[in-house]
Amino acid sequence: TTIFRNRYVGCYALALWIFSFSLYRDALFAYAIQQQPRSAFFDAMWVQGLGVAMMAMGGILVLTSYMRLGIAGTYLGDYFGILFEERITGFPFTVTDDPMYDGASMVFMGKAILERSPVGVFLAGWVYAVFRVAAIFEGSFTTRIYAEKTNTSSTAKKNKKKNE
Repeated sequence: TTIFRNRYVGCYALALWIFSFSLYRDALFAYAIQQQPRSAFFDAMWVQGLGVAMMAMGGILVLTSYMRLGIAGTYLGDYFGILFEERITGFPFTVTDDPMYDGASMVFMGKAILERSPVGVFLAGWVYAVFRVAAIFEGSFTTRIYAEKTNTSSTAKKNKKKNE
């Protein structure tokens, strides 16, 4: 925030960086899949169906999460002090606490399955593990800041009633 002198400018700059890095990550993932041998195991119709289902469900989680959160909510706006009135708990957050991470992991796994790539499956698992670590830190931070916001709001309401 200090560098950009405005929390929204800082958040959007971070969003641009994260989005750009994500495109690079996705390109590396696709390149790795294309360069490695395929496995006949993934040719089974039910396995291919699983890949399609994972991509579809993952895409729905990512898209609906983004629709709920917008740019600032998706790209760590809370670290810049940009908060919603209350923590978002509706769909897709009723399915999973981390729909963006879980949905993206499902898309990676679905892509790996559809490309019949054992290396892709491994890399999708690695992405999921990294996302889980990030979710531990982000989840506890989000819980804390919204708890603080709720406590601050409650205290302000009590003080307002006392002064009336």
